[in-house]
Amino acid sequence: MYKRISIRTVGIIMALIIATFLHVGCKASKQKKLLHKLNEEIARNPQNAEAYTDRGEIYFSLREYEKAIDDLTRAISIEPQNFRAYKTRGTVYSVLSKHEKAIEDFNAAIEIEPGDFRVYTNRGIEYFFLRQFEKAIQDYNRSIELAPKDPWGYHNRAIAYHKLKEYEKAIEDYTHAIELASELKRALIYQGRGAAFWHLKEYERAIEDFDNALRLQESMKRKAVSYAFKAITLYSLGEKEKAKKVYQDAIDADKRWAGQFKEVKKAYALTDDFLEVMRELCNELNVGGNNTEK
Repeated sequence: MYKRISIRTVGIIMALIIATFLHVGCKASKQKKLLHKLNEEIARNPQNAEAYTDRGEIYFSLREYEKAIDDLTRAISIEPQNFRAYKTRGTVYSVLSKHEKAIEDFNAAIEIEPGDFRVYTNRGIEYFFLRQFEKAIQDYNRSIELAPKDPWGYHNRAIAYHKLKEYEKAIEDYTHAIELASELKRALIYQGRGAAFWHLKEYERAIEDFDNALRLQESMKRKAVSYAFKAITLYSLGEKEKAKKVYQDAIDADKRWAGQFKEVKKAYALTDDFLEVMRELCNELNVGGNNTEK
């Protein structure tokens, strides 16, 4: 059990929860004011695990990762059953690509509170980064059991199936995610499902999904991905002139598509066969020069 805390600390914690979780776009200046209040609270009570946890979350939001880890570790040393500290520290380790450490913390969080679906999702993502796709799917399964209306459990599992080349299962999960997600959040899911259709050579359905993504996207760099994927699909259909025009739209939106294949593959995790068609299309367009390394 957590130690009793003062009314003053409760007020600070509530302010932090509102600022860090309900208002995602909270400005750094507001966060720093909250940080100042937490500094004062910790100075008054250096054994306040909640205050260290809250300050660690603020440092995380400010991208001061080492300070975040220090505070969250301190919180855990004071209160070993501090679920939130383990969960947040695991997320910090994930951002730092310390995936094994992240998994250790998510394991601890699950031991304390096994009913939080987000921790299973987070641990699944770490397994995914380690290319342990079957373990990732097991965690996504549990996340979906706990929160069947959350679209991102299905979306994450779809990506894992996609990596395993189980495209039919991926499409089924992408479809569930599209049905559950708000319209503004569907663009990324349409892209994934379109790519899965491409792998199955269902090119017309792939184009329909890329068009749906384009309809929803506002960022030009995000549109560039959908344009490029649509162009590659048109090229696969043998519609080379249409493909050239659409691929030029991708280049206009984001210059990385002009032959920067290594950078593009890293940014968008393209499969080798998808990338090879893109190379052929770029050769048709005479773009990219010699920068075609894998």
